[in-house]
Amino acid sequence: MKESTLETLKFPIGRFTPPVQYSAAAVADAITTLEDFPKQLAALLERMDTNTLASSYRPGGWTAAQVIHHLADSHINSFMRFKQCYLQDGVHIMPYDENAWALHQDAQLQEVAGSVQILTGLHHRWVTFLKPFQQKDWEKTFYHPGYDKHYNLWTAVALYAWHSKHHLGHLELCCA
Repeated sequence: MKESTLETLKFPIGRFTPPVQYSAAAVADAITTLEDFPKQLAALLERMDTNTLASSYRPGGWTAAQVIHHLADSHINSFMRFKQCYLQDGVHIMPYDENAWALHQDAQLQEVAGSVQILTGLHHRWVTFLKPFQQKDWEKTFYHPGYDKHYNLWTAVALYAWHSKHHLGHLELCCA
């Protein structure tokens, strides 16, 4: 497989590009993406059967079911990081090994309804939590020891809007 083809399969919407500066409009767009994500996921799931859930978007990639379980795991972790950061600016977050989590027994299940329910409720809570933020709240940071980097919340919300679209792109590839 050509490297350019593999890159497109790995990153169907392109790689994440962090925003350079705070923008209220960009933050509002990211929140809308998080708000719309569960409905978009549900619409994709209507096109999926057991075979689709067991299929992968690329050679060596996760199955569609693993992607959905990963989304629940990742977005739970992100929501907790947002809350920790909001309450304790500069907090050191706990990284996790997403590949190890994706290989765990619960992420191997073809049944994805529980993860979809988690994502639906979680995104409702997350959006409700984020909507009242003021610019000073978006400037708060957390430290990610796995990347040895500080992230502000306006970059993190852009990342998770991208992450939602990124994996919806993977699931679209599974449906193709």
